[in-house]
Amino acid sequence: MTDFNKTADKFCNELLTYWRTEGNIAILPPASEDEVLEFERLNNVHFPDDFRAFFLNCANGFDQFSICCDENGFNFHPLSEICNPSSVFGSVVTVENITSHYVFCNYFDFSWAFAILLNESSRKGEIVIVGTKTGAPVFVAKKF
Repeated sequence: MTDFNKTADKFCNELLTYWRTEGNIAILPPASEDEVLEFERLNNVHFPDDFRAFFLNCANGFDQFSICCDENGFNFHPLSEICNPSSVFGSVVTVENITSHYVFCNYFDFSWAFAILLNESSRKGEIVIVGTKTGAPVFVAKKF
């Protein structure tokens, strides 16, 4: 097992333990490789290794038809719900520089959301907050 896989497994186990202690989140089972490949094909993107590992080894987000946010108000989306920020926030989001970002988690029913860059640039995998009052994405991290 590679160092990356060990780290990803540890992260996944800790995250699932945390979510399960809350007791009210319906965590979906991990996605299949075919489901991830289909998302990538349909959207003409390729997931970074860490983001792919989350969906394949940890969870395919939360069940959107039950209690779908953790005690802090975060809702991790299944592959079927990941989308471009403009389709969620419309004109609130500045379209410039976020056309290749995809929302994967929202905060309190889309007060704002986390999005990941999925193009082939040197910034691939960066995480931003979208849906803020200014409309401009706010950089959070270089990777998932």
